[in-house]
Amino acid sequence: MHRRLSTEERNPFSVNRLWRLSPTNAIRNTSLEMKETDEDIDLEIKALKHRKFQLLKLARLRRDVCKLEKNKLRASNNAETVKNVAIEVCQKFSVTFDRLTMQCRENAVSVPRQVVFYLARELSDIRLTELGSIFHKGHGTVLYGHRSVKDRMTVDRKFAETVDQLMQSCRQRLTSKFVAAN
Repeated sequence: MHRRLSTEERNPFSVNRLWRLSPTNAIRNTSLEMKETDEDIDLEIKALKHRKFQLLKLARLRRDVCKLEKNKLRASNNAETVKNVAIEVCQKFSVTFDRLTMQCRENAVSVPRQVVFYLARELSDIRLTELGSIFHKGHGTVLYGHRSVKDRMTVDRKFAETVDQLMQSCRQRLTSKFVAAN
């Protein structure tokens, strides 16, 4: 069963025996075996990295699609909000929408317009330029109107109550339209 060892193999100081038993030789033998598994692991790592890249790309595309859909929905909601706010304010101040869009600096027109700016900005996330383009005004005019209503509300209690009532009626109108749509 056992093979007989040669004299050289039996000699503990034989060069061949020392070479076979040396730790570096053992490492070489295992490193040859590991080389194949290392290459397989490297290939698997490359495949996983590629898969990760593809998944990240897919997630980014899905996020972009969600943003586009959200912006589209927000744009339609913003226009609807401004329309409803303008209707409420025009009814409250007895002004037509056409007068609000005209170039007029009378208080009877400019104050309701500023209230529309304030309420539209508070109830939606419409941009200043978008809101200004609806009323044929610049973004600076919209910002000034919003700030002036906000400042006046801190000083004039009756005006603040009027704006708060308008805010509540606009919210009711918007929620009733939202419920009716769904």
